[in-house]
Amino acid sequence: MEKIREWMSQFFEWLNQQSWYQEVRARWDELDPQSQFTVRVSAVAVGVLVVGLFILSSIASTYQLKGTVLAKHDVLHLVQNANDEMRNLRALTGHSATESTTTPPAWNQIFETAAQNAGLPREALVVSPEKAAEKSPGSPAGTGSGIMKESWMDIQVQKTSIKKLIKFALELESQTTPIKIRNLVIDMVGADGYLNAKLAVSGFSLNKK
Repeated sequence: MEKIREWMSQFFEWLNQQSWYQEVRARWDELDPQSQFTVRVSAVAVGVLVVGLFILSSIASTYQLKGTVLAKHDVLHLVQNANDEMRNLRALTGHSATESTTTPPAWNQIFETAAQNAGLPREALVVSPEKAAEKSPGSPAGTGSGIMKESWMDIQVQKTSIKKLIKFALELESQTTPIKIRNLVIDMVGADGYLNAKLAVSGFSLNKK
């Protein structure tokens, strides 16, 4: 505290020795009390204005910086989300490709899932063994050879209703693994209103390389 007072005393002593300050002080003494009061008020007003402008400038800079930070944060968040989505997509694609090329479709499980979704019990289905599709002039390119492999199977549905049979057919063609119903034959309608049916289906999968 003493050092500050000493420094202030030296400063005012130096200031009093300056010619420009002596000239300003002489002009100040020449003013009447009213003019001195006006000058003081003007000086205070100017000081307040300068301080106010400085504060407003600081606030504006702070908001601008905050807006920049938030914008960068949003961009970073979008980039991170995009990276996560790409990572998940690569993982899913790699897993699906590996599974498709190394593991043949489990047709019985697929058919049982479709039957369950249609309200059919598992024991109502009798699936024939899988066999390769016969080549015909009208078959599409790549079917049974090349990229795609077509398998033929017969599914017998025993003692069901027409409503469940239609739903089962729709479920088959809605599976992730492509399935096409080639033919549907109703073998017998019982007296109790139930029927037996036979579906000839084609299942499509990628050929193993």
